[in-house]
Amino acid sequence: MRNLVPRILLSLLPGVLAALLVAPPSAAARGRSRRTIAVLEFRQDVSALPRLAERMAARIRKLTGHPVIGPTEARQKLGADVDDIVARCQGKPACVGALGARLGASEVILIGMSSLGDVIIQISRIRTSTRQPLTSVAHTTSASAKISDAVLDQWIRRLLPARDFLRYGFIQIRSNRKGADVLLDAARRGTTPLPGPLKVQAPSTHDIRVKKDGFIPFTAQVKVPPDATIQVNATLVPMSQAAIPYYKRWWFWTSIASGVAIVVGLSAGLAVGLRRSDDTVPAVIRW
Repeated sequence: MRNLVPRILLSLLPGVLAALLVAPPSAAARGRSRRTIAVLEFRQDVSALPRLAERMAARIRKLTGHPVIGPTEARQKLGADVDDIVARCQGKPACVGALGARLGASEVILIGMSSLGDVIIQISRIRTSTRQPLTSVAHTTSASAKISDAVLDQWIRRLLPARDFLRYGFIQIRSNRKGADVLLDAARRGTTPLPGPLKVQAPSTHDIRVKKDGFIPFTAQVKVPPDATIQVNATLVPMSQAAIPYYKRWWFWTSIASGVAIVVGLSAGLAVGLRRSDDTVPAVIRW
């Protein structure tokens, strides 16, 4: 019995390794390059521009994909007195950085607002590990003015490094045939089975072609959302069956009649764009 357990584990090891090679990257693996950013707000007798920090947090989250702690999340983590703590910091980087560290953030973006007739906005980006300011943006506006999302985006792009706005997705290509050439946007990326998903900038659209001598080439066009994995199943059909396109085969119309979706597994209202072709098969979006 003592020898039986190690043998069972060894027999399972190849399958486990294979699963790790072809599995989509986990959220943790994709998030290694991300850093958490806290967005806090300090007002000196200013009631104009309500929820500016919350809006800034939402725009950073959308533009970069970084985890963001807005004022509401900060209060949930440290209590309702977090606003008093921010006020006592008086914008000092050492104090603000220490508060960001308590929140588990790598950086803090502090929005300070004061009024001398017009509203003066001073935004500072502070690294929590060094307690040092990195970048800043200043802006003056009337109390009745509104700050558009476009303006917020301009501020964010001035505050954060350009690499923060590069987002990625993954395309996982599988085939029923080994040794088939895989081309992504006409560039060869290997042969099936691929060792893992292909990383691409996102959002983006890509042409996929899988081909092997003696089989009808597979072609598809997929749209890759940020932080998502698109799974494409490339079924290669022998040339001997080339005279009968897939939409003339009995199983295709049987699937339609029975309500089977040709593109399955969609979530969040997103669709995969597949170019109509005799050899196009389903694609799946996974997060």
